[in-house]
Amino acid sequence: MEGMRTGSRGRSRQSGLDETGRSIAKGQQLKRALRPRMLETSMQGTGRSNLLTRLRRAVRAFREDPAPPRAPSAAAAPAAPALSRQAMLAHPTSLASTLKRLRANVDEIGTLVCLGSGKGDDALSFVEQWPGARVLLIDMDESFRPVWNQLARKMPGLVGEVAALAEHDGEVGMRKTDRTGGIALEGPLDGDAQRIRSVRLDTLIAQHALPPPYFLKFDTHGAELPILAGAQETLKQTAILMMECYNFKLGFAGGRNLTFDEMSLHLKGLGFRAADLCDPLWRPGDGLLWQLHLFFLKADHPAFASSSYRAPGRGQAG
Repeated sequence: MEGMRTGSRGRSRQSGLDETGRSIAKGQQLKRALRPRMLETSMQGTGRSNLLTRLRRAVRAFREDPAPPRAPSAAAAPAAPALSRQAMLAHPTSLASTLKRLRANVDEIGTLVCLGSGKGDDALSFVEQWPGARVLLIDMDESFRPVWNQLARKMPGLVGEVAALAEHDGEVGMRKTDRTGGIALEGPLDGDAQRIRSVRLDTLIAQHALPPPYFLKFDTHGAELPILAGAQETLKQTAILMMECYNFKLGFAGGRNLTFDEMSLHLKGLGFRAADLCDPLWRPGDGLLWQLHLFFLKADHPAFASSSYRAPGRGQAG
């Protein structure tokens, strides 16, 4: 009898161990499934209450929509540029992740054009995805030239132009507003303003014989409309357009900037559709969306042919 009791206790302990093992395994499975969502939410804030709220939502979403089972290791997945659902969640809104997604849909970029480039050192991230692309940096501030010269050693063929982009070629005034920015001025100059060249983007592209397709990166704070008006020929051969957009009219830009919804409609009229975004920024006081970068592709790009959420990747059957 003692032996039977001992055996019973042994089975009980073993049963408890098995149950513990199953609980641990289930917890690890849940942790693996939630990791992409946790990474995604980490981009949106680090306060404990915010994190707990998003974590509860992620758990609820997992229960309602669990991650699909992994394919057996014996069957190799076919190579395709399309990113998996897990990868889309794990790499939400960083510039590097967005460029990687765009690279899956745009094979070739001949020239990256940075409008309002500043130092222009972020051009390296773009050239990593499209090696061999030429680079044109344009800014109103002459002080960036030494940095451009250093970048040219890493990116042969880089061209830098000090000018104000505009609808017509000519001259405008420029006043510095801070270390990295300035505003173009119409009319007579006063104070510390200086006169600089104004030029159409079409003029610069032809002047340097820069090859298409073009990737236009805008950081121009309200000057977008005249710049686009001076880039009509360039836009015909533009594959990707990146636009820094705001949710508010900017005081320092005189309220001339288009908000992100207005910009989307304007570019739709020029034959482009929004395809991705990166680096959203929220106001610290009330948490409202302040700005984001939107990426646009030509409206006739094959990716827009399907309106299904489960659209096939490139090279896959529909």
